[in-house]
Amino acid sequence: MSSNPDVAAQSINPLVHFLELGAIQNRQPHLLFDVRYYLSQIKDIDSGALNPIAHFMQYGAKHGLSPHPLFDIQFYLAENPEVATSKQNPFIHFLELGIKECRNPNPYFDAVYYLREYADVFHGKLNPFSHYILRGDREGRNASPWFDSKYYQEQNPDVMRLGVNSLAHFIAVGIQEGRKPNPNFDPDFYAESYPDVVRSGLNPLLHYIRIGAAQGRVAVPPQRGTQPPYASMKQSLQKAIPPSAPTAEQWAALLKNIGTSAAANKNAMIDVIVPVYRGHDTTLACLYNALVAPVRVPHQLIVINDCSPEPDLVSKLAELAATGLFTLINNPENFGFVGTVNRGMSLHPNRDVVLLNSDAFVYGDWLDRLHSASRSEEKIGTLTPFTNSDPTICTYPRFNAENNLKLELDYPELDRLFSQVNTGALVEIPTAVGFCMYIRRDCLVDVGLFDEKAFGRGNGEENDFSQRAASKGWKNKLAANVFVRHLGAVSFLAEKSDLLKRSAAILKERYPQFFHNIKTFCKDDPIKAFRQRIDIARLKRQNDRPAVLFVNHARGGGTERHMQDLIERWQKEGFQTLIMRSDKRIPDLVQISHPAVPETPNLSITNFSTQTLEAIALLKQLNICHIHIHHLAGFGETAPWQMRKIAHELGVSYDFTVHDYTSICPQINLIDDSGHYCGEPPVNICESCVAKNSSPFGNVSVKDWRRQYEDMLANARSVFVPNADVSTRLAKYFPKVSFSIRTHPEESADLSRNPLPQVKRSEHSALRVAVLGAIGPHKGSKILLDCATDALRRKLPLNFVLFGYANNEVELRQLPNVTITGPYDDAAIYELLEEHPCHISFFPAVWPETFSYTLSIAMKANLYPVAFEFGAISDRLRTLDWGELLELELMERANLLNDRLLAIKPTPLELVPPRSWAALYPHSLSDYYKLPFNDNLQPASTRPLTPAETLTSIS
Repeated sequence: MSSNPDVAAQSINPLVHFLELGAIQNRQPHLLFDVRYYLSQIKDIDSGALNPIAHFMQYGAKHGLSPHPLFDIQFYLAENPEVATSKQNPFIHFLELGIKECRNPNPYFDAVYYLREYADVFHGKLNPFSHYILRGDREGRNASPWFDSKYYQEQNPDVMRLGVNSLAHFIAVGIQEGRKPNPNFDPDFYAESYPDVVRSGLNPLLHYIRIGAAQGRVAVPPQRGTQPPYASMKQSLQKAIPPSAPTAEQWAALLKNIGTSAAANKNAMIDVIVPVYRGHDTTLACLYNALVAPVRVPHQLIVINDCSPEPDLVSKLAELAATGLFTLINNPENFGFVGTVNRGMSLHPNRDVVLLNSDAFVYGDWLDRLHSASRSEEKIGTLTPFTNSDPTICTYPRFNAENNLKLELDYPELDRLFSQVNTGALVEIPTAVGFCMYIRRDCLVDVGLFDEKAFGRGNGEENDFSQRAASKGWKNKLAANVFVRHLGAVSFLAEKSDLLKRSAAILKERYPQFFHNIKTFCKDDPIKAFRQRIDIARLKRQNDRPAVLFVNHARGGGTERHMQDLIERWQKEGFQTLIMRSDKRIPDLVQISHPAVPETPNLSITNFSTQTLEAIALLKQLNICHIHIHHLAGFGETAPWQMRKIAHELGVSYDFTVHDYTSICPQINLIDDSGHYCGEPPVNICESCVAKNSSPFGNVSVKDWRRQYEDMLANARSVFVPNADVSTRLAKYFPKVSFSIRTHPEESADLSRNPLPQVKRSEHSALRVAVLGAIGPHKGSKILLDCATDALRRKLPLNFVLFGYANNEVELRQLPNVTITGPYDDAAIYELLEEHPCHISFFPAVWPETFSYTLSIAMKANLYPVAFEFGAISDRLRTLDWGELLELELMERANLLNDRLLAIKPTPLELVPPRSWAALYPHSLSDYYKLPFNDNLQPASTRPLTPAETLTSIS
């Protein structure tokens, strides 16, 4: 009404006015419903005579059309799958519930970031998204680490003139126009630097948020800005360091060992041509590696200085050339890259050539391998090795992507693996790649030199040559047994963007099918098998003994912690451990990794549900001796059957650890429509529940689901459960299954040793209740809110301290009797507990938990535990004879629950008999797994290191 004072003045019902007149006048019916924006999306959908709101409610939401730039329906559904399964209009869900719970409406607004960044919003208990759209944007506050409102407004005066929300403008207009969202992200540079961005279908910023930041990709040209805050938070891996120039001692040793054999070699069969323009350290490191490499085939190293603007580099090249290490040619003027290499290729008409970029680094007998490959077939015209950078079809470990993350081995060792694992392997590719390009002389004579007129400054000339060669029957091949490191575009970085655009236009005009062929090659990825071999070799390099395979989801929590504890124990006993993990974003995508081996993306199964045979073939190469399954979420509906088949085909046993009730309940936690424990009703009720509410695994048959799990569990070597309650509960469904009780291993913690001092409550003080962990609906977030609200309404002396966070955190923060400390790590929790002393700890979980690490924290902190009388927590408290158990009926009676909390008299710790509550397994195999040492299960011996050469390459 405040936006339409004429409507208010006429006392007309605002909805009626909009439906009858406002829609025609393009008035905005709601702050988050932009009529113009919405109408721009419905050109291809039959809207009939409906006004925008009616169209959206009936058709638009179903088609994924967003009512406003700031609310992305498809993003919201992907982030909140329960909304999708409920079939509720996502926009209505957001307005009624999502906004209150701080759910993000689009990928570029981060509610948690906003609260942590702006203390006045946090302490004022204001809703972050509402604050941003009503005030924050105008005040220049950032919507997230990715979007700088003030910067965007300053760089785009039209946004200020229009008076629109800057983030909304960026989403609706700025993304398409390539406008920068912050000073540290250049969308044009990012897209042009990484060809896979365009292929992904994501806009550059979204690609960077989801993929690029974690991979350490560069978001701006060098010397401009720094990476956004989240880049360092998400980046767990280190970037590989560019090589430094060789030292004077290294050059001296080189001269002493190899003399001048690489210069004027009259018997040379190959010219290795290195065009140089700029890059002092990289160029010298490139030349050093080429010289120190133990190559046998006669060759001549030819360096061509294309009028470098770096005096130090020019001087050093002259100094080194004078010693006879290489042949130096100085162009009389700047010829450009193509002119320079053409000059080099014309020097000796009887020799093959290798064009080596001055920022490329070769290792070992690289040239011998390329030369041998060039003569393995008659019509091989060009050869390209594997590389890491300057995204091409030849990159490793990630295909067609920038790979500048530091691996667990150096580059010379990586090349050695390529030579050993992919011996003699060649694959036809649609084009050679120019960073290190081997060209046979007979092909060069037949095809001609590079097209200097069209590609003078470089970029695209090798593609053009490759297509001309192919038209004459020559083949372009990948030499899969050679790896050459490449930094990428040192000489021409500043103008690379323009070069890319210009060369792409020429190639498209000359060879209309070229980019289609590249796309098809990328889709088919015929070289994945050779990258996969390297991933496997890297794993075996760490430990070549038979491996224990851990199977789990990627959702973290106690399941992940327990698995990592066991992995650490296996590793301490000298065993190889691998993880097969589902992807939390992409259903059925499964990745195999090693904790100490980063970046093994080729050990993946893209569709686990349908590629069981592929999974078996891959795992056979990894020499699996035992499988331990922890969770199958994300592996597909038939995962239990597939895991049994995989173990059978591998000829190994498998164990299964129960972490929740997925095996009997596709809803995972035995929670029904009430939001509480369902009571485990007859199976027909369970079928109705899944049919009505769906499940994380889809609309599955509960009977078939349980039958699958029963079959898998019955054939397991051992089925581990953390306590007797889980065993008793599951035995009702799986009477043929034998359960082995194994409390999760934890650090020893005797309750009588060094606990935090118990906080005594004085007669007139409020009871302070600690709640620990990440409290979602299944952990009792609604109970916590209801109890705090009731205590406030009745003015009870009751305060709650949440050590962690909750899904309904915004509502909780509005209550003065609730304190929230935020996320914590285990190392800091005891300091927080001392800082916020409490009298008791409360565990409001609404399902029968199978284990609780937070209960262990409470015990060690001497916080008298209170929980509902079911599940693992109840079982553990009975065993310890310490704590208070509450009737389940109190879950829905906040007033009675609060009365019980206030009536509790914590038992002093000194009155509890000394006992240890943590499980200890000194020897994992014998104590936990009950596995014997035998031929397949024995600690690995230390792998001897390869003796270093006298002269080593620069990595």
